[in-house]
Amino acid sequence: MNVIMLLEKMGEEIGVRYLPSKIHEIIDYTSKMLDNGRIITLSDESGLLGVMYFSVTDDYEPFLKKGEFEFKSHDPEAKTIYVEKMISRKWNKEIRLEFEKEVMKRYPWVNQCIGHRRSKNGDRKVLNKRRLKYVSN
Repeated sequence: MNVIMLLEKMGEEIGVRYLPSKIHEIIDYTSKMLDNGRIITLSDESGLLGVMYFSVTDDYEPFLKKGEFEFKSHDPEAKTIYVEKMISRKWNKEIRLEFEKEVMKRYPWVNQCIGHRRSKNGDRKVLNKRRLKYVSN
C-alpha cells in the first residue's frame, strides 16, 4: 500500500482528518515510516480497523520529545517498542491482541511496549512489560 492510499483509507474508514498546513509533513513522515516497515495496519471484512506507527528502541525519550511528524531512525535490534501513533475508531482487547501479534511476528525479541496518551493534563505514560502471554508466535 502506498502513502496516499493509506492516508485516504485512514480518512474514509477511520475518520482521520489533518490540517491542510500539515499535509506535506504527514505524507513525508508516513512515507518514511512505510519504507522503514514501521507501520502496522489491521483490517477485517468491514475495512480498516487501526493503524500503528512505531519505533524499536531502548531509549524512548528522543521519540517522545520529537516533533509530531518528525522521522527518527530506530534500532531494529532493541527490546522496546515505542508506539508513536495509534489510530483506531474503536479499541478493545481483540484489536490490541492483533497489534501485539503483528509486532511479535516482526520483532519476537521485544519484551516491552511504551506509549503515551495525550490528555488535557499532559501526556500519560502507558507501559506494558508483560511478555505478551496471550499472543502465540
